[in-house]
Amino acid sequence: MNPRPNPRRTVWTTRREALGMTQEELSIGSLVGITRLKAIESARSEPTPTEHASLERALDQAPPRR
Repeated sequence: MNPRPNPRRTVWTTRREALGMTQEELSIGSLVGITRLKAIESARSEPTPTEHASLERALDQAPPRR
């Protein structure tokens, strides 16, 4: 039995996965550090306005994978 439940999914995780992106790819594309991105995606932290804009831009510019 797993004592810790799965972290709740965030809109960032859902959008990133729908595009077929890895956390590393989103981190590089948005210039948000991987550790920071993991905290945002696991809902342990909220993105700053600058991070929010960077994440949106990176996700909007990413072509969907097939």
